[in-house]
Amino acid sequence: MRAFTNAVKGQESLGLLILRIGFGVISLGYGISKLGDIGGVQKMFSHAGIPLSVVFGPFVAVLEVVGGLALIVGAATRIFSLLFAVMMVVAVLTVTAGHGLMGGFDINLALFVGLIGLVILGAGRYSVDAQTFEKDNMSFVQTQNA
Repeated sequence: MRAFTNAVKGQESLGLLILRIGFGVISLGYGISKLGDIGGVQKMFSHAGIPLSVVFGPFVAVLEVVGGLALIVGAATRIFSLLFAVMMVVAVLTVTAGHGLMGGFDINLALFVGLIGLVILGAGRYSVDAQTFEKDNMSFVQTQNA
């Protein structure tokens, strides 16, 4: 175990890159799917009790596409991660909570926890964020590994 620990020591930014790409691809996929059936999304949102489904359906679809791409490249990571984390809470409260944990809101919970991790830790050094902001504004992981 020590050999593995030593091998990954200092690779926190690589871990954050993997998380960002994973969450970004998931968000992008859902967003593209929603854009392909905006009417269906609006009906689903309305059925779930989400107000202004005519507005929020397209908004969420575009947010998932733009935010997904942003997470992949690590741009505005904390902002998009927070927005997606809020979306997971809304999804649980409006759709999946009634189905219980397993097969219900388990995926939403897993995504929420990982996204909050990105809110706290930031994008890591392999990101647009790291190239854009001064070291003083970088995440904890970036400043520890710089």
